[in-house]
Amino acid sequence: MSLQAVPEKYDDVTPEWLGAALRSSGAITSQKVIEVTFEPLGAEYGRTSSLVIIHPSYDTPGDGPSALFAKFVSTIQSNREFVQQWDVFRYEIEVYRSLGGRLPVPMPRYYFGDYEDGSDVAVLMMEVVSGRRFTELPPDQRAAGLVAGTQRVALKPLAEMHAQWWNSKALDDLPWLREWTGSNATSLVQAADGSSFGDLREAVRPYLTAADLVLYDAAPHQLDRIEKSLTSMPLTLCHGDYHTQNMLWDSLPDANSVVVVDWQFLNRGPAVRDLSYFLGLSTGKDKGADVVADQVQFYCAELPDEIQAIYPVQEVMAGLAPAILDHIVRFQVLFTELDFAQPSAADFAGNLFARICNFGAAVDAGEWLTA
Repeated sequence: MSLQAVPEKYDDVTPEWLGAALRSSGAITSQKVIEVTFEPLGAEYGRTSSLVIIHPSYDTPGDGPSALFAKFVSTIQSNREFVQQWDVFRYEIEVYRSLGGRLPVPMPRYYFGDYEDGSDVAVLMMEVVSGRRFTELPPDQRAAGLVAGTQRVALKPLAEMHAQWWNSKALDDLPWLREWTGSNATSLVQAADGSSFGDLREAVRPYLTAADLVLYDAAPHQLDRIEKSLTSMPLTLCHGDYHTQNMLWDSLPDANSVVVVDWQFLNRGPAVRDLSYFLGLSTGKDKGADVVADQVQFYCAELPDEIQAIYPVQEVMAGLAPAILDHIVRFQVLFTELDFAQPSAADFAGNLFARICNFGAAVDAGEWLTA
């Protein structure tokens, strides 16, 4: 239940509402918010939310945050429908309320979150994290992917989070946590418009090699086998969307620290889904199997000895093939919604599939499909 009406958009925020919100979470005590100004962020910073930095002014000096990063529901109806379908806001608010400060993966400090019962209206406010985004790199550096050392800056906390919750009964104490289930992908494929799959394939085909197209075309037809393989693997806490666009780095191309955002898809699932997703989207298209194997070795070395004993690096490597094939299918479903009348849509989707199909080749996904 809300303390007071949740603002639908940032310019509905008043000093009184913001002050009450910050007091309810303990971010301020005796201070009073007397003025708020807004710094809207462009669409490139968020596809499912309206994003803004809020600058409060206070009546007295104190510990109140000088700026807050805030998410509001999107002004685009299709985005609002997606967010409502997946209950994105309520879920991410629960993640921050329940697990903020408990995870080894660095995440922004949570200040306040609330939603209107029976509505998609919601707001989430966090600390403003300064950092560089992968998309800010020049095109040639983006094509080359993250350098090995920077990948490891993100792999280390990922391994620590997976280890912390590995087959843990403590996950049962999070009743709101989503379960990863293979049937979800199957139902998504069945529900998608078949003609849209054809339109997507035509749009991305110029970006893919013949070997890429083999993986692209074959993966949906082996979805049952893919999901059966993944479902048999050990379960842990997974970010669910662990990739470069959800990361803020202290510097690039060589980073020493990272903060991970967008926790809407946290789930209990097989660790290789996070691992393959991150490596698949951050490894350059010119990188081969040896580079991938080195990074997987690094990830595994960060796991405790008792986990390595029952889940050795060879088994992790073997699990990457079905994991990346699963992602290929899910991206196919997701991208059927793109408007390919816009040239940027084909370029975005085509380059993404080229990258993850190249990663598929590096982890022998083609051989897995024919085994």
